[in-house]
Amino acid sequence: MVSHLDRLAAIPDWKVCDAYRYSGKDPTVVDFIEVRDEQVTGIKVPADPTKLDLQEKLTSLLMEMKPMYSPIEREQGAYLEKIEQEFDIPIVLASAGPTAMDKREPERLAINKREFVSEQCSV
Repeated sequence: MVSHLDRLAAIPDWKVCDAYRYSGKDPTVVDFIEVRDEQVTGIKVPADPTKLDLQEKLTSLLMEMKPMYSPIEREQGAYLEKIEQEFDIPIVLASAGPTAMDKREPERLAINKREFVSEQCSV
């Protein structure tokens, strides 16, 4: 589900965050974040969520990351396709307004949904 598609029209230059940069110097970063040439390649989430000191440390490191953006075509179909490709799952519903009547299953999305459901059923 992707919402707020109606808000895209107010954005002059569309872009997507496709990576993060960490240029901090914290020596414990290797315990939490995989970094290569300042680009974040992975995040190591603490196995025990009750260890709040570790969660707090990870959060503080994440707050130091800077998003890296790439431009994207200023067209909703291209935007939705990019999201589907990055997450490798279909978008089955989109919202372009404040009411339930603004929720829709665009034709392109309906086709992808049928393909996805068909693939899942055949496994």
